[in-house]
Amino acid sequence: MIMIGSYLFEMFTPMYNTIDLKGKIIFNGSIKIGCGVLLRTEDNGTITFGKQNVIGANCKIFSEKKITIGDYTRIGWETQNIRH
Repeated sequence: MIMIGSYLFEMFTPMYNTIDLKGKIIFNGSIKIGCGVLLRTEDNGTITFGKQNVIGANCKIFSEKKITIGDYTRIGWETQNIRH
């Protein structure tokens, strides 16, 4: 199951999530994505998620090539990851 916009805490103002796909995002299992998250892939970019991942609020993940996030990974809020 893919949950988008979950984990609304008092400390975060509800925000829109942005998924900007020119490449691919692959989900290999369940994931919970917090509010205000940006997932973006460029033309040849790929983001691959393992199983049972959690992405905290206001994270930004941007891929021009390839990002692989393994199983059972937790990414804290306001984290940024850019892969050129």
